[in-house]
Amino acid sequence: MNEHKLEYKSARKLFMQWFNKNLKSFPGIRIKNENNTFRFKGMHPDIEFQVGFIDIDVIFYHEGKCWDIILVADLPEIEKEDDAYFCKECFKQTGKKEIYDSAEAILEDHTVKSLRRWIRRNLRAEKKVLFFKDPGVSWVEICDEGEVEMRIKSIKEEDNGLAISLKPMILER
Repeated sequence: MNEHKLEYKSARKLFMQWFNKNLKSFPGIRIKNENNTFRFKGMHPDIEFQVGFIDIDVIFYHEGKCWDIILVADLPEIEKEDDAYFCKECFKQTGKKEIYDSAEAILEDHTVKSLRRWIRRNLRAEKKVLFFKDPGVSWVEICDEGEVEMRIKSIKEEDNGLAISLKPMILER
């Protein structure tokens, strides 16, 4: 049996190759720098996507500081056996090897689908980002414009959380 494990560094490289080849399926994308960081045209500049060695993170910044990581889309640990590919994590969880024709097919199924779903659901003009802070912890919540006031009130009542900022997901064009 010819077994080959794709290292996490390879998974990151694989995603960036896939991403560059499929840029047209992500309209309005802008690469920020060579450190595998990107954002979408019109998206608030305090929100960015970073491609790490083991995952893709959606990071929210406030006043230049990392405030919250709201999405972590894992890059799959892929193994090749003979001429077939499978996800090592899925195999550990289920005991079954779901076979794929290529490493890219696993990446699309395991990472890209969830990333696209998150983008479609959240990168919308009517969405707002609330930045909260409690002693020792900060977080963000994405909500529809009509829910903002109610959400701020409930956080103050329930958790003594302090709503400190409200930003749009998409800037006015």
